[in-house]
Amino acid sequence: MVYILLPITGIFVGILSTIFGVGGGIITVPILYLMFPKISPQLVISTSMGMIFINSLINTRNFLKQGKKITLHFFFNLSLGMTFGVIFGTNIVNSVSPMAIKKIFGVTLLFVAIKTTLSKANRKTSKTDWAPPSGLITQIKYFLACLLAGTLAGTTGLGGGAILVPVFITLLRTPYNWVSFLSNICMGSGALVGLLSYLYTKPINDSFQPEILSFAQFNNVNFGLITLLSTGALLSSRLGIKLGERLDPITSKRLFTGLLVIISSKILYNSLNF
Repeated sequence: MVYILLPITGIFVGILSTIFGVGGGIITVPILYLMFPKISPQLVISTSMGMIFINSLINTRNFLKQGKKITLHFFFNLSLGMTFGVIFGTNIVNSVSPMAIKKIFGVTLLFVAIKTTLSKANRKTSKTDWAPPSGLITQIKYFLACLLAGTLAGTTGLGGGAILVPVFITLLRTPYNWVSFLSNICMGSGALVGLLSYLYTKPINDSFQPEILSFAQFNNVNFGLITLLSTGALLSSRLGIKLGERLDPITSKRLFTGLLVIISSKILYNSLNF
């Protein structure tokens, strides 16, 4: 059953990540907790990070083919902010109880849903009506946004996109058709750092390992789980981009908000009744 459900989950992740600019952690994390109730947060987060890294590479490549480009300086600015945030967040995980992490995850998603509902989507859709920022102040704002998203990503297993998307839209006024591209760049950088940190960190306790995939686990990383999820995402990435081009920003925002409310409510309910 795992060999079927995880690739199917990956298919939904591939579509949602390209439409909304989220890494897929908002789908992957709760699914893993539901499928494996005794799984450790470290294993859940590392699996999410690994899948997000591969998925972000795929999505970024597809966006580059569409003609979207940024300067090398802006790329490093986004990547460094996300990287420092993830490092800080992964250190928090080892000092916080698993149940507290689940609650943080649920509350974070609920807050993002409320924030997104109150925001106004930018209707600019032309590829030529916006250029990546070069001013120092704006660059700092993008760095801080990635730093915050990276911290929450490292703590909860979110790719950071659930935080970056509303911040890019509401605070930084990024045109909607550029949000997913920039978000995927940030998430790819942060996810790689998070994955490596868990790869070289031994479990602090007896982490639950899915028996049929135990052969693919090294320290806090299970490459079997990552591979199954990423396979599904690979198959659906291009479809998500095509669907995203057809959706109006307002419709996309409403769908994104509804998804966050459903998932956050489920996670909070489970954590309160654990």
